Amino acid sequence: MTHFFEERLALCKNCSFSTIFDNFGGVQNFLEDCSDYMVQTQTSVYSLLPNSEDLRIPKEQDAGSSDRGYRWFFHFHSRGEKRAATKGHFHLYAGPQHFNDPASMKPTHLIAIELDSEGDLSGFFVPNAWATNEYMRDASLLVTALNHFETTENSPARLLDIWLGALLREFKDEILKLLQNRDVFLGKMSASERASYLEDKQIDRICEMKF
Repeated sequence: MTHFFEERLALCKNCSFSTIFDNFGGVQNFLEDCSDYMVQTQTSVYSLLPNSEDLRIPKEQDAGSSDRGYRWFFHFHSRGEKRAATKGHFHLYAGPQHFNDPASMKPTHLIAIELDSEGDLSGFFVPNAWATNEYMRDASLLVTALNHFETTENSPARLLDIWLGALLREFKDEILKLLQNRDVFLGKMSASERASYLEDKQIDRICEMKF
């Protein structure tokens, strides 16, 4: 039997994320309805990911949007945690085309979204640059990307795409605060200190927020 939430989502098959959220009465309502649906159907974010031996999902080509350069992938912390389906996180990026820069430039990491053992949101964090391989931009330049993040291609589940887009919109202020804290922290360093810090593999997170 098709769940009412699935029926409502199916009616928005070719809609933009903004239209989908409007049809649910706003981003917060969408997230609440999505949470209720996943509890009722015993679905978790982990179960929406494909079976894979790799820690990085998708392995070859990220879920993304070729026209705007948004993309994401999921990463388990270790093979042990993958087997137990615990403590994984999403990495979300905006491509250079979003900023009207050449496609040859590296993408910009927006935020990492961490899950708990149940597949529920447990927090956000800003990884160190050695882990993201990005072109880092000031937090002030990322507002539009957080507001309009939308992926439709190569995704294991459409619901994951929409859920991630909803999280960025709903928690935009908290995410921006983390990014601003990163900028302030790094801004206190000299150029050489900053370069050394960003390549220090003993530091994998610059800042984080836990729920």
